[in-house]
Amino acid sequence: MDVLERLREPTNLADPYPFYAELREVRATRTPLGAIALARYGDVTAVFADSRFAKPSMPRTAWKAALAVMRMFLLLDPPDHTRLRRVVAPAFTPSAIGELGPLVNRVAESLVPDGEREIDLVADFAYPFPLAVICELLGVPPSDRPQFAAWSRVITTSLDDPMPTTLKELPRALRSIAARRSHPIATIRALNSMVGYARTALDRALADPPSEIVDRIGRARRAGEIDADEAVATWILLTIAGHETTANLIANGVLALLEQRDALAQVAPRPELLPAAVDELLRFDSPVPHTVRVAGEAVNVAGVDVARGQQVLLLMAAANRDPEAFPHPDQLRFDRPKAPPHVGFAHGIHFCAGAALARLEAEVALNTVLPRLDDRQDLSRARRRPSVAVRGLESFPLRLA
Repeated sequence: MDVLERLREPTNLADPYPFYAELREVRATRTPLGAIALARYGDVTAVFADSRFAKPSMPRTAWKAALAVMRMFLLLDPPDHTRLRRVVAPAFTPSAIGELGPLVNRVAESLVPDGEREIDLVADFAYPFPLAVICELLGVPPSDRPQFAAWSRVITTSLDDPMPTTLKELPRALRSIAARRSHPIATIRALNSMVGYARTALDRALADPPSEIVDRIGRARRAGEIDADEAVATWILLTIAGHETTANLIANGVLALLEQRDALAQVAPRPELLPAAVDELLRFDSPVPHTVRVAGEAVNVAGVDVARGQQVLLLMAAANRDPEAFPHPDQLRFDRPKAPPHVGFAHGIHFCAGAALARLEAEVALNTVLPRLDDRQDLSRARRRPSVAVRGLESFPLRLA
């Protein structure tokens, strides 16, 4: 079964969870390109924790911008992953992120006006809010932020149909271009522009870093702990990951609460429930639905023999609705035990480095938006992004009271 093509069907784009339930029933599904798709929580977390599985290797290329971006620690395994992540990890601890509370609150309040009106939650708040926060931390001036958002959207859209790395993947890539889902020229331009901007910004910041995060990247580069490409890759990773996933989490979360009014009635008047609510919303409708690992040796997983070099598609969104791990998975419940943990932030050594910042931003976003919501909302106007790599909303008109 071509799992990703099935997820592109309009019904599954709107609500993939019945399809994920079917995949959990068969446990392991082989795709046309030979990958094994896993949908059960136990199988997905087992692969995440198994050191015999690695990130897919990067293709060979002479394209300088691509070579730089491929050094993102998100795409790498130890020891490079550990070395690069260690540079910025201290700036993303819960205690360090806690100090950003005033900044995050100030940005959120500036974006949601008082008074009765209609806004597009996505365009007017969910995207500009985390983008403004991460740009403040990286020293990107307000005048450059719309361009950054445009580059980022082009790059994340390309994740649905990435450039082929083998001959087997070429027909899919050509079909994608013909269907106008893939735009390789626009992606190349966006990557070139973002890499060029990052190089200039980091060079300028060597003398006067705008934040602790940028200072850490600069000091590591001067000390020879990372090279120039790795500094650029880390800067870009923080920029894109620092707002794309959080923006989708916010929009997905508000929609889920409006669809389950009992849950909304619980959390809206009780800010102390927001940390639990954010975690539950991440489990319920995760912005990052799946990822890929490659077997480093022959291994049996989910009762299936996986050959060395074979890919495994980990359907995290399906795992997060596995009733074996999460009773009544299709309901929002803010009193769920912390164990087992959801995999909305991945699992194991690749657990999201920016999780504390994403949680803070989502809590502040809900605390800002929910009290202002009008009781009358037309949820049929919410439009999903036509993406299987990123689950989010294209637009979401909301009435504010």
